[in-house]
Amino acid sequence: MKTKSSKKILPATVFALIIVLSAFAVMCTTVSANGGKLDKILVPDEGGLGTVVNVTIDNVTVGAGENVTVVDTLPPELTYIVGTFTVNDTSATPTVEKRNISYIIEDPGDYTIKFDVKVTEASWEDREVENKVVVYNETDYEIGSATADFTILAFEDLYKEVVEAPDEIIIGQKAEWTLGMGVTNNFGYTMNATKIADRFGGDLMIDSINTTAGNYTFEYTNYEKKKQARVTIKNDTVTLYSSEPLTKGGVTIGAEPYEFHIFWTGRTHKAHFAWTIGPLASGANTGITIGVSTDTNPAGKQEYTSPGLHCLHELNSGATLKFIDPEDMQLSAVTDSIYVTVGQNILTNPDAETGDMSGWTIIANGGDGWKVDEYGSGPYEGTYSFRTSYEWCKRSQEVDLLAKGYTEAQLDTAPTVCAKEWFGQANPYCKGRYYLKVELRDEDHNAIASWDSGVHWTTWRGSGPASWDQLSHDFSGYGPGLRYIYWEDGGTDEKWWKWWYGAKLDAASLIVARS
Repeated sequence: MKTKSSKKILPATVFALIIVLSAFAVMCTTVSANGGKLDKILVPDEGGLGTVVNVTIDNVTVGAGENVTVVDTLPPELTYIVGTFTVNDTSATPTVEKRNISYIIEDPGDYTIKFDVKVTEASWEDREVENKVVVYNETDYEIGSATADFTILAFEDLYKEVVEAPDEIIIGQKAEWTLGMGVTNNFGYTMNATKIADRFGGDLMIDSINTTAGNYTFEYTNYEKKKQARVTIKNDTVTLYSSEPLTKGGVTIGAEPYEFHIFWTGRTHKAHFAWTIGPLASGANTGITIGVSTDTNPAGKQEYTSPGLHCLHELNSGATLKFIDPEDMQLSAVTDSIYVTVGQNILTNPDAETGDMSGWTIIANGGDGWKVDEYGSGPYEGTYSFRTSYEWCKRSQEVDLLAKGYTEAQLDTAPTVCAKEWFGQANPYCKGRYYLKVELRDEDHNAIASWDSGVHWTTWRGSGPASWDQLSHDFSGYGPGLRYIYWEDGGTDEKWWKWWYGAKLDAASLIVARS
């Protein structure tokens, strides 16, 4: 007798490899005007900030009586190096307009174009960018194109981190953080005109800037009033600025390598910050700490006043480093933004970082069952994710809110409850299915409010976070009586592939906004 398990299919790995190689060949080579192969090559094909890359456009064929225009479009992260352009090893001058480098060829023959570009922008993570060349005839009709990919390696010498933070952010109570920020020069030359800029959330204020040369403190009056808000800045005990308004013009304090310009925009006095370091010698490093805290809003209420969108608030944007290299080119790098959660994640083991299923009650363990590992195109964040198999894998948690420290009085005000989770695809050729259910329960474990996402399908967009999608829901206005929260989720695959090709689960979050 056949059972469902007899329908398991091993992944078609060989066929998948053929498809990937074929797609790569199509991506890198296309047909030019006269049937030749227009090639585009980047050497090297990966590199970090400041790397010089040689671009070769080969097999550009021009027939008798024809002329063609070759247009190479650079991604924003790559910049053309003036004076490096050659055609058949002879120096030439292209037309450069923003990111487009173009050159007209009027004589018949076969041509090879070469030039150099530099990686002038990088970020906190590896990024793949595309460089494309298009050949047009005299009527501007596209007769050939080719692309080449380049991987920009993460720039790890710029850092921004949370040094100190509250254990929990409570609505209506002032919260304070200490942030660290700095850069190390690991280039073999002096970084000139070095500057780091950042921006903080509109519900935050800068309280202090601390350097090895001295400390600055900020004191505010009438902060919530747009035209009356003022700041007094002191260097230790010496008053530098008194009653300066919070305007876009801002104030400048200190001198290189610790010169700071701070200005404010909008009704919420969003703080912008620029640190001028100046020249930074090879091998040198510098860093500061910044104290920030929640402010009062235009209505005079202490932030944060609500959990916000899915309980996340921007603490600050990505810090941006800019400097000038010896070739007088500006290079830049950026860090990721920092977000804070208003409230505490009350799920146990929400992100698989324990390396096991601890904290979860297994409802269904279909196929080859639940699995925790770092494989299958990677987790959404961290090291591990939860993986599901070819029959439904389901699990649950019931959270006792009184045991988590909430009082009956707090819970009877019907605080906002935020639930969210990320679901990913394990394999490009096998979709996954997934769902999430959440119930708010009273002291007898009866539901007083519930939400069911229904079944969703995963979407493949490449390895890493790109192939993850989020389900989320906020509960409010459900009345008194909340004592427990029930959480249930699960996943499976669409093709009955053996092992763990179902939906992946990661970064679950359940937050009850404490006031």
